Amino acid sequence: MFRNKKGSKLTISHIHITGCCFLPDLTWLGNRMLYRTYSPKLFLCIEDFEYKVFVPTITSKIHTIRFFLSGNCYNFFCNQSIRDRQGSLKREEDGMKTQRILSGMRPTGRLHLGHYTGALENWVERQNETLADGSRAYETYFLVADYHSLTTSLDTSPLDQNSIEMVTDWLAAGIDPEKSPVFRQSRIKEHTELFLIFSMLITASRLERNPTLKDQIRDLNMDAITYGHLGYPVLQAADILLYKGNTVPVGEDQIPHVEITREIARRFNNQYQHPGTGSVFEEPEPKITRFSRLVGLDGTAKMSKSLGNTILLGDTEEEITAKMRKAVTDTEKLRKNDPGRPEVCAVFSYHKRFTRSQDIDEIEKECRSGALGCVDCKKRCVDSIIRELAPLHEKRAFYADKPGLVRQILEDGEQRARERAQATMREVREAMRLG
Repeated sequence: MFRNKKGSKLTISHIHITGCCFLPDLTWLGNRMLYRTYSPKLFLCIEDFEYKVFVPTITSKIHTIRFFLSGNCYNFFCNQSIRDRQGSLKREEDGMKTQRILSGMRPTGRLHLGHYTGALENWVERQNETLADGSRAYETYFLVADYHSLTTSLDTSPLDQNSIEMVTDWLAAGIDPEKSPVFRQSRIKEHTELFLIFSMLITASRLERNPTLKDQIRDLNMDAITYGHLGYPVLQAADILLYKGNTVPVGEDQIPHVEITREIARRFNNQYQHPGTGSVFEEPEPKITRFSRLVGLDGTAKMSKSLGNTILLGDTEEEITAKMRKAVTDTEKLRKNDPGRPEVCAVFSYHKRFTRSQDIDEIEKECRSGALGCVDCKKRCVDSIIRELAPLHEKRAFYADKPGLVRQILEDGEQRARERAQATMREVREAMRLG
């Protein structure tokens, strides 16, 4: 039984931990008392009207359980899903286990259709996916990767506004901040701390062999590369493992980065073992996702703001119509009655994504026969895009008028992410016997 400063009593009962030997150690943390025990590690923080118990891994199949106690009742949560001991084992035997995903983007400001079809749709789908028992299939975290922006540009002046605009588009597309913490990388200092530690576990020559890095150097015409750019995959590994991410949705071109993350997790676990839980990090598995890459309005490259060939998610109907008029179509179809080749037309590629399936065959047939001219084809395409984006535009208008709310959502997500990150770094320091 414990008493808080105001004399209220709290009895903890019906918590049974077998095979444990408790060796208490009392430490003061500000106005909190921290009782520390071992085998397994158990922390009991006693504060005014709030009691928290952290019990990392009781068995190899049950991950950290957190007991939140207040008044005369308690609830307990497992890091990966809400479940009891028997339920967790049954779920894992049945192959039903909530995975954790961290996804992110560099803050480049307003997003375009390529971002929507290439990432955001997938993010929202993973966020809302459920298992057969109704629990979430994925616990999702969404990162504004502002530190990563420094690898290619040292100008930080636009990052704050770009972050707000980008998160506004995330929320409009369906990211739910109640389900998924949304946060800025630079506001969670543990990212850089873990990055520093991980930097000691991998060689420069291994990073130089990264094929994605070689592609970036070629595409950006870089004469020299900074240490930070070379270490980009190491910071990415810190991002993922800081939140104990165990699933990484990627395109095939990003698999080398995931492999580096797996190597670092393996190297850390081999070098340092936590006294209570053993291995600190799970090696994340890549989940190959067929991202839908949209060609730009110029018909020659993927949609990119730097190339000026985009339709932004927040564009009005008038703006979309004006941009679509300039979209490149089949260069051999000069007049309406000329037969067209939909397979080489950028506009038809948008039809395949945004137009209703029952209308696509008709559009293709009429294009090939010459019955459908490019002007009419573009008008129909604009109608399809507007119809799909209508709910997004409504939500975007709501958040765009309330930038203070967007900042509040970020701050709330940062607090939740910080708690998770700090818990991971406690494990890391205990395993390394540092700090």
